[in-house]
Amino acid sequence: MKILLFGITLLFSFSLLAVKSYSDIETVINCTHKIGSGYEAACAGVKTTNDIETVINCTHKIGSGYEAACAGVKTTNDIEAVKNCTHKIGSGYEAACAN
Repeated sequence: MKILLFGITLLFSFSLLAVKSYSDIETVINCTHKIGSGYEAACAGVKTTNDIETVINCTHKIGSGYEAACAGVKTTNDIEAVKNCTHKIGSGYEAACAN
């Protein structure tokens, strides 16, 4: 059981590292998803509304200094942090910004 728990923890850690390593706008193209009650956030690795855990504390520089991809979201229920905070990036794609 401890080995299984360690494995899950390790996998989760690697998923966070992978998300944090992205630094190019191309990584969020075609990756806009609905979260909570219609809010949107763009972050590589988010495939369903239940995958928000994979981008906890995930902040990426996008375009000209945009902070994006779930910055400020601390739990799956804390979506207010990105309410009314969507910006157009690239060619009509959207991301939830930090501020």
